[in-house]
Amino acid sequence: YNRRRLMEEAEKELLRCKRYGNYISILMLDIDHFKIVNDKYGHQAGDEVLIKSVDLIYKIVRDFDIKIYRYGGEEFCIVSEEEKSLSREIFESIRTNIRKINFNFNNTPVTVTISIGIAFRDKEESFESLIKRADEMVYKAKENGRDRIEISVFKDEEEIIW
Repeated sequence: YNRRRLMEEAEKELLRCKRYGNYISILMLDIDHFKIVNDKYGHQAGDEVLIKSVDLIYKIVRDFDIKIYRYGGEEFCIVSEEEKSLSREIFESIRTNIRKINFNFNNTPVTVTISIGIAFRDKEESFESLIKRADEMVYKAKENGRDRIEISVFKDEEEIIW
C-alpha cells in the first residue's frame, strides 16, 4: 500500500480499535544510508533492498496483525493492533533480521540496517499526531546511532520515551 491508502484507511483503523478496545501502534521504519546503496550500486539494487526488506517483514508477522504502507522513498509505515510488549518483540525481530539479509551488488556483499520509531496511541490521539510521534522517534533512533528502535508511549497523560 502507499501513503495515500494509509491516510484513507487511518480513521477506519482508529474507529475499529476504539470499538473493540484494541491497542494501536504506528511504526515508522527507515532504511539507514539508503541513498548510498542507490548511488553506489544503482537504483535496481535499491529496489532489491526495498523488496527483500518488505518480504522479510511479511514473513515475521501475520498478515492480519499489521498493514504495511510505503510512506515515501525508503520509509515505511506499519499499523499494528498488537499488545505493546508483543509489538516490541515483533519490531525488534524485524530490525535484527533486516541486517541478516545478504545482498550482493557488483560482487560486493552489502548489508543494510534500519532505524525504527514506534508510537503507541494515546486515548483520543489523532492519526496525524500518532504518525508525527512515530516519525520523531525514527529521527531520534538515527540521532542515537541508527540500527535501533525508539518508542514513545503515554502513561497517565505523560509521554514516556524508551
